[in-house]
Amino acid sequence: MLAVSAVSLSSTDPLAGLQIGERPEPEPKDGWSIITMRTSSLNRHDLWSLKGVGLRPDQLPRILGCDGAGIDENGNEVVIHSIVTSPGWSGPDPLDPHRTMLSEGVDGTFAEKVLVPTHHL
Repeated sequence: MLAVSAVSLSSTDPLAGLQIGERPEPEPKDGWSIITMRTSSLNRHDLWSLKGVGLRPDQLPRILGCDGAGIDENGNEVVIHSIVTSPGWSGPDPLDPHRTMLSEGVDGTFAEKVLVPTHHL
């Protein structure tokens, strides 16, 4: 599938690490949904990621994008919540000490398909 990825990080030339190309489609996972993307938007977080803030070299390549909407496997139109909480977390998302965001701990929305926790739709 076609995707926009960070392949390197640079605080002085962040766009040098941006790559558009083919990436593997997400694999199904219990409790997660594969979304066929219809729209995504550039978030300041994506630019910070390319600068190496919140994204480490050992996490590359990483599909960028933390905002988006699309169609789930059942044909429902969905909006994607960008925060990914740890399994079993029941409190407010920002208080989860192991939370991450799309495009940090998991691939983001700048792709034809994205895998997201079903309860975050």
